[in-house]
Amino acid sequence: MIKISAKEIICWILSCGHVEDFVDLRASCPIVSFSGMLGSIIEQIIGTICIGGESSLVGGEMSELNRLFKNAVLGFEHADDFVISFWEGAHMIAENISDHWLDERRSSLPEKTAVYLTQSDQEDIGAAVAFSERIFPFLLAMQVSLFEDCLLEICEEIARFKQIPFRERKQGRFTVQQARLFMENELTLEFPNPWQAWEKIEDILRLNNIVLNRNCYVSDDDLPFIQACTERYNEVFYDGILHSVSFGDRFLIRVNATIVSFFTELQDLLPEFFRTDEK
Repeated sequence: MIKISAKEIICWILSCGHVEDFVDLRASCPIVSFSGMLGSIIEQIIGTICIGGESSLVGGEMSELNRLFKNAVLGFEHADDFVISFWEGAHMIAENISDHWLDERRSSLPEKTAVYLTQSDQEDIGAAVAFSERIFPFLLAMQVSLFEDCLLEICEEIARFKQIPFRERKQGRFTVQQARLFMENELTLEFPNPWQAWEKIEDILRLNNIVLNRNCYVSDDDLPFIQACTERYNEVFYDGILHSVSFGDRFLIRVNATIVSFFTELQDLLPEFFRTDEK
């Protein structure tokens, strides 16, 4: 079994630079390149998947489409451990920095001398803690990107089975909205109206757009939406001074649960298709 610590993942993400750099990378890389770079990390940390041994994901005898749906659900069900490890790891790094600085101060002073952190020390440690919050845009981006990847594979399999044309991967990222249009237009699938799971997905996508494309800045047009989200979800926060949005680890866990509900309900909307698929 191979495990990668939260600290190693955090260091990797921080090496990407600013949020804007990640946006450019994400937009320019088709799914194959994106998955190739992040896939091994995600596979090794989500659900403690074993390499060369027993896996927590679904294999065995079942239709390919069923397998894709079940793997998507299991992947996001286990993703909570990934998010929590990330969050805890970021704060552990900040605590280690604080302890290291205190040990350095003690080593240069007589024994039993009281040691105090300077204002500058406290500000630096505060910045070390704050960087964990700056990681969350990357985590939400990864969640949405993996969600898109799962939908792409599902739509590709549907197109293959139905023998209908489908876009090539080299055309760039495949979005959630494109997946819905494909199912509505090619499968004439009628989605529930209202559909609570889809409404939550739309909230997540809009938040992701604000975080990635505007670096968390909330415009006047987005303010009513953000205020509604602070009431609707736990740990979505609006800073009226900086006009920015932020959120905590519990919100990302809620994102995982929303995506699981979406896949489960989407599969239930396709009973005839799955009966045909399993013949």
